[in-house]
Amino acid sequence: RFVVTTWMMDEMSGSSGPLLHWVVHLIALLIICVLLIGRFETSDNKAVPRNSVRQRHAAAKPSQNLRAKPSQNIERASSAKAALALTAHNKPAAAAATTGRRLMSSEKKVLITGITGMIGSAVAEVLHNQGGNEIHGLVRWRSSVHNLKKVLRHINLHYGDIQDPHFMHKMIDEVRPDVIYHFAAQAYNGVSWDSPAYTLTANIIGTLNILEPLRVLKMKQCMLVVAGSSTEYGHTTSFWEGPIPETAPLIPVTPYGVSKVTTEMLCRQYFLNYKIPVVIVRFFVHVGTGHTENQAIQSFCLQVAEIEAGIRPPVLKVGNLDTARDITDIHDAAPVVVQLSTVGVPGEAYNMASQKAIKMQDVLNTILSVSKVPNIKVEKDASRLRAYDEKVLLGDNTKVRNATGWVPAPNFRRTVLDILNYWRGEVAIRYNLRYRPVSH
Repeated sequence: RFVVTTWMMDEMSGSSGPLLHWVVHLIALLIICVLLIGRFETSDNKAVPRNSVRQRHAAAKPSQNLRAKPSQNIERASSAKAALALTAHNKPAAAAATTGRRLMSSEKKVLITGITGMIGSAVAEVLHNQGGNEIHGLVRWRSSVHNLKKVLRHINLHYGDIQDPHFMHKMIDEVRPDVIYHFAAQAYNGVSWDSPAYTLTANIIGTLNILEPLRVLKMKQCMLVVAGSSTEYGHTTSFWEGPIPETAPLIPVTPYGVSKVTTEMLCRQYFLNYKIPVVIVRFFVHVGTGHTENQAIQSFCLQVAEIEAGIRPPVLKVGNLDTARDITDIHDAAPVVVQLSTVGVPGEAYNMASQKAIKMQDVLNTILSVSKVPNIKVEKDASRLRAYDEKVLLGDNTKVRNATGWVPAPNFRRTVLDILNYWRGEVAIRYNLRYRPVSH
């Protein structure tokens, strides 16, 4: 119909002058546009039934946070499948694959800094399984959320940097947590020798950026649980007889230990002067799945996994094996950390220790005993030796046992096999190999 109409109008204008001729063509062009728009709308209406128009509008409308201002930097995960996809280091995509969840009025608000780390993720799992907690976590954009795959659907992630005071103030003000678990830090003793300035800045200023908002916002009801370290005792281990109690002198000998002592003193100052309730948990050597290879036991297990996969020759590089360490499985310790947020005395420190020291040579022997490859050669690597290494780290856990009733789990061999199986899986992913975990 359009073609015939256009032809007739063209014939009529042919005898009426060039001006009318161009007017007719302009009208024809407008008719074409109207017809095309109508055709696209018709096809769209056919694709979506009338009774689903509301769903189409809902899908097109961006989700809003029901508990926060539109500007709040909170991301929530939608499915376990999305959680696994986030391990591909596509952090902006991770934010896009999230949605919100409603807040129950009876829920306790909990904020975990360093939630993607081994301690933070273990505590998040405990809180989720406990129920009644609205869990928030601080995440850097470059951090993988792989450790959170079990709980990612149920937590609220805030992407930012603990060294940014403005971001931290805004986030704490928006969340208004009842409890803060502060685990974000440069947490490796060995790394602190190479990066002392970063270690001090991240650990001390990062903690200050939590304490200051609590002071300014007058949040005296918020309990702050801060990760301390056995490295705070330092030189004390050279002359102290028996397990070290919390009252022993703090004489750190590494930049990391110095940062942790300073952090603890800062927390005590805010508790005494501003009544901010703070509990310090002095972790000795805590191990488990989801850690990085910077820790000795993790490095041993990773190397064994690579040897088993044929990635490296059967030679295992080690540092100083003449030391002894008080080792605790983080999945054993995490429930105790959560418990300390309610039974811990503000202003006090608690040793998180098994009160049993294991020689590093015995740790290595246990790992080799569950390896699939026999006769792995062990070589000392000078680059793995530290300027100072405490001979024995053994903590007295009487105080934390009296407060919580905790009894450390004794099965170290199972912990080792869990870690080794974790690294076997990681190696299989890295090199596209088939992975079959070994049972306990």
